[in-house]
Amino acid sequence: MKCAGLVAIQHQGKVLLLLRSDTPGMPFGGLYGFPGGLIRHGEYIKEGASREVQEETGILVGSRDMEDWVDTSIEYPKEGHVFVYAYRCMVEEAPKITLSPEHVGYLWVDPKNPQDIPMGPMTRDLLGRLKE
Repeated sequence: MKCAGLVAIQHQGKVLLLLRSDTPGMPFGGLYGFPGGLIRHGEYIKEGASREVQEETGILVGSRDMEDWVDTSIEYPKEGHVFVYAYRCMVEEAPKITLSPEHVGYLWVDPKNPQDIPMGPMTRDLLGRLKE
């Protein structure tokens, strides 16, 4: 089974969500989600999650900065069932965001009031868990 890592980056009570490009073939295109992605073969999960955050946002998050949070799973269109390791990371200062080509926007979202932001069910579920 494939694995993915994602990181809920939190700043002043809000969490960073990225808007995926809706380019044809892009999984979850047009939806907001947490920074993260598939773990490469031979890569430690936290290291892979950290790499994905840096690739997608330009933010350097070390594995020591990430707190284990929750494990879940998702069905990717091509990869099938993927086990997801989710981490939390609190940042003191708002980081500069440099988006990867697979993303076209970002928001800092209050998990208690995500409004009508387009996101998949896993992202909405995890946002709900941040409220707890």
